[in-house]
Amino acid sequence: MNPVGTGTGLLPIEHYPNWRKMHGAKSLADLHDEPISQIFVAISQAFLPNPDRPPFYCNFVMEMEKDQLVYHAANAQQLITGFLVHHQLDKYGKNLKQLKALGFDWSRYDPIQDHVYGSEALSRKLDSFGVEHEAEEYRGVYWNENWKDHGRFYSRVLPFLSRNLLFDKINLE
Repeated sequence: MNPVGTGTGLLPIEHYPNWRKMHGAKSLADLHDEPISQIFVAISQAFLPNPDRPPFYCNFVMEMEKDQLVYHAANAQQLITGFLVHHQLDKYGKNLKQLKALGFDWSRYDPIQDHVYGSEALSRKLDSFGVEHEAEEYRGVYWNENWKDHGRFYSRVLPFLSRNLLFDKINLE
């Protein structure tokens, strides 16, 4: 349901979080009004760890040098290839053919249009690997289309799971 981190989008990464505020923060509490920045701190901690760099113990795609934000290509490459699903397909794409089913959707009017672009690109890349999958763009935005009565969770996700999950008794002996 409306995945993120599927692929690179249209907007350069230096425009997403408030990098300057992230560099000045002493804790996540300092970023309480910056949810995108909090997410990018967590992503950076996972894919750009640096145990010698408190308070977040990670490097960033945009680093401060002489009070200026500077793009670090090596950090960006490491983060992108580690985090984005699109880039993981080159390494693991063939494994996905073993799945009984794979499906995802995305909202056409997601306020972060990179999610739309990334989901479309992911579906095309899955096609190039010959991975059968269901992929669907729907009108609307995810927060008011998924969870309402008769929303996408009930009309799409549960039927998908019902069709594709195996409920046979498993012998664990």
